[in-house]
Amino acid sequence: MARSISFIAFAAAGGLFAAEAAAQEAPRREVLPDITILGQRPIPAEAPRSTACEVLARDGFANAVVTAAGGDLFPYAPVRLPRSPDYSAPPSVPEGSALPELGKRRFGVGGTAVDGVSSRANNDSETVAGTAPMEDRIAACRAALQRGGARLVNQEDIDFPDAFSPASRASGRDTGFALARSQQANRDRSLPMGLALFDQGRYREALDYFRQAERKLQPRDGGEEATLYIGKILLQGLGPQSDPQEGVRWLKKAATLPFSPVSDTPQFDPRYPEMTTAMGEASIMLANIYRIGFRGIPRDLAESRRWLERAWDVGHIGAGKALGDVYLNGTGVAPDAARAAQYYEKAAKFDHPDAQVALAQLLLSGAEGVPANPAKAVNWLKLAARNDNADALFALGRAHEFGTAMPADIQRAALFYKEAALGGNAQAQNALGTMFYEGTVLPKDLKAARQWFDAAAQRGDADAMFNLAAMLARGQGGPSDMDGARKWLKAAQVAGHDNAGAALAELDRRAAARPQG
Repeated sequence: MARSISFIAFAAAGGLFAAEAAAQEAPRREVLPDITILGQRPIPAEAPRSTACEVLARDGFANAVVTAAGGDLFPYAPVRLPRSPDYSAPPSVPEGSALPELGKRRFGVGGTAVDGVSSRANNDSETVAGTAPMEDRIAACRAALQRGGARLVNQEDIDFPDAFSPASRASGRDTGFALARSQQANRDRSLPMGLALFDQGRYREALDYFRQAERKLQPRDGGEEATLYIGKILLQGLGPQSDPQEGVRWLKKAATLPFSPVSDTPQFDPRYPEMTTAMGEASIMLANIYRIGFRGIPRDLAESRRWLERAWDVGHIGAGKALGDVYLNGTGVAPDAARAAQYYEKAAKFDHPDAQVALAQLLLSGAEGVPANPAKAVNWLKLAARNDNADALFALGRAHEFGTAMPADIQRAALFYKEAALGGNAQAQNALGTMFYEGTVLPKDLKAARQWFDAAAQRGDADAMFNLAAMLARGQGGPSDMDGARKWLKAAQVAGHDNAGAALAELDRRAAARPQG
């Protein structure tokens, strides 16, 4: 864990508390345009071979599927934000009320996600298959593969004879069948109704519609979503439908549906890393269930890891970050920093900001099997910062302050600290509070300092808790509040602050020595 930039240290002599350290300040939004990569982009993702694109562009069945799905040249699996409500809350609309009216958009079909987020946010090649010249279609497909996708597809990953053979078409996989399936899915209202009822908290009613959808719809046409939601509702123990074991069975069914990297590859967007497919969400849910145990389902860390691996295999990029954490922390396995770095790097290649930061933190100091490489670490931090990752911005501020793989530059460090603080990083907020408290570069502003310390303390930063207690005790930046000071000193002590215990004892001593009455 990175050390704090600064804190207001307890001092028995010369006053109750005294300030240490300082930093500098600059206007917001000046930092991101100046972020540049030093040298080459670190470990560029290998370009997928063109075989997949050439086959897809020339295959009649594939073109029919692409056309029915909306015309994208590479058929990304639709992704969406998970629905994770408070199942214990009462329905927003009473059960038995009139059915909700449905809009025209379907959840997770044709590239549409909930909350208006498109699964093709990063795909700017939307030419309908069959209308562009063959060379342009192949080039656009290659570009799409390089921009997104849950895996870097290699030729050996794809069994084309099985996927597009005459035998496959003879069994029903022809153009007419694909279009008929698409039309049936577009006419279906059972899945949208189930989701609308689910959003109202009417889970028992939603379950009936999801069962209808699961019977009617093929996987990839909405059936996989229905399967997932049946599992979700049964898992949560909602009245007579309560059956967590059966819920797990349905989640496993959703998680283990057939997967092809050609037609089922999700498109990862670093702005919305939680977006996923039904298969990916089911796999992650199973990993979490077995990680902690749930409603009579025993904890099984090996099983949890297996489902994380499945999630990664079906395109959930966040699972790569989670697997890195498993090996770094030794959760159910022997700690293995080198294995952790491998998983972090896999996810980092797809522009997952948290994985980039985790990899950078390993590379900054090194670990067994992971040689320290500060320059490479800084490059990964810069990539994560391009996605406004507050932890990366804070780490870059430290790199500029202490001259890690670059000349020390406190003014540039201050830019990153402020950007990180505004992005919610507690350590950066504490540093910014100290800037205002010290007044070395900024005009001294104790009210602003107290506000930043409070923001960081609320996020659990022990130094900020201590600093806020100091200002409350002395009445700096606002009224004196001894009860608040004690509360935050106790919280800082629990959080492991070295000086909190002594400061708390000093407060109590002075309170006892104060004349009564």
